[in-house]
Amino acid sequence: MTNKIAAITGQNGFIALHTALWFLEHGWDVRGSVRSESKAQLVRENPTFVKYAQEGRLELIVVPSLSGDVTKLLEGVAAVVHIATPMDMEGKGWESYVGDAKADVTNLLTAASKVPTIEAFSVMSSCALHLDPFNGFQGEPGKTYSEEDVSPVTEEQAANATLDSMIGWVTRYGKMKELTEQEAIKVHAALGAKFTLTLIRPTMVSGPSLDVTSPEGVPTASVSSRNMLALISGKDSPVQPDLGFLSVDARDVAKAFYEVVVRKTSGAYILNGPTYDNQLLVNVARSVRPDLDKYIPLGNPEKLPSKDVSYIFPGAKATKELGVEYHTLEESIRDTLAYFEQIGLFKA
Repeated sequence: MTNKIAAITGQNGFIALHTALWFLEHGWDVRGSVRSESKAQLVRENPTFVKYAQEGRLELIVVPSLSGDVTKLLEGVAAVVHIATPMDMEGKGWESYVGDAKADVTNLLTAASKVPTIEAFSVMSSCALHLDPFNGFQGEPGKTYSEEDVSPVTEEQAANATLDSMIGWVTRYGKMKELTEQEAIKVHAALGAKFTLTLIRPTMVSGPSLDVTSPEGVPTASVSSRNMLALISGKDSPVQPDLGFLSVDARDVAKAFYEVVVRKTSGAYILNGPTYDNQLLVNVARSVRPDLDKYIPLGNPEKLPSKDVSYIFPGAKATKELGVEYHTLEESIRDTLAYFEQIGLFKA
């Protein structure tokens, strides 16, 4: 009996690597898309995936544009996990940035509707579409946001947002994700597709940086991995500015993508773990690995998040319906540091 195949877009990315690993470890094969042969080779040579590539269970397909021909990517697969996301906000105007994201999901859904083996289609979205960057990010004080709540940010505000601050970045990114979701829902309905459509909305994603495999790979790390690498920039280094205030481990995101496929669930799922800021991250890092003290920024250990705000985006629906049990901050950081040690980042 042959294994089912999951097609995963953006296979060289941080979250896509974790997602592929989860599927592979649970008896599926993976066919991942990358934009170039050089990126395909990086995945094949990644120590975590070498054996799967050699066994033929991990296949890499070069797809220069997901709005182009995706026949080879989708042929015979049982599930599509669309993780690839346009990130070049500065290099594109608003219309092009959103247009590319919508074109990709439209093309993938349209092509998937012609593949009779496909049972499930899931899309990587973001909790950023819930946030109100102009109101301290956290919205109404004390309010708990559900999957049905959407940010009041308008498309005009997103189009005019400047990218020299976190407010501008989240405004544009969140609105892009919201519009992409709307496009996916519209196209899925218009096609009368028989496969399920699921939207996965994580907060800031952390965890072991599988996209970094050696000290030489640090300069090209993903945004999420760079945030984790800041944990070991040196005791006298400044604590980096915060990229978010809530986080979820990439392995929890990977499990969610797997579970929506095997359970064939539809709809949207918020994924959210503990409250954090970067000072708290380095404090926890030092507490779980005191032997790495010289690598971990000290900052101001007394400065902690003013309160626990994890209630804002509860991930309870994913726990109840998908069985996602979130990693604690301590678990996530301990495993991340162990991975960094494994790939030689602490060698003198």
